[in-house]
Amino acid sequence: MGHRPPSIPDFRSPVGARTALRSTGFDSLEALLDSLFERIPPAAMLVGDLGLMEGEPPFDGIVIGAGGKVIGYHQDAVGLAPIAHPQIKAAWRL
Repeated sequence: MGHRPPSIPDFRSPVGARTALRSTGFDSLEALLDSLFERIPPAAMLVGDLGLMEGEPPFDGIVIGAGGKVIGYHQDAVGLAPIAHPQIKAAWRL
């Protein structure tokens, strides 16, 4: 799709994930996604767009728009599940 995300080393823990993210030169997933994609208002999300839900600090949950719902991993959902009425704090058009 014309996007080249930075390489991120393998990680197996929250500390490893934070270290891997910082190795890309960004302190947050929001900043990393801002560098890659066009930001849009969360209400404008279409099927396939990315959203960011507030997560357990310091991690947020990346979700994919699914027509009025989102699908993704989040501490409030069990496994990969559709989340109705999500609280999206940022969104990006792919």
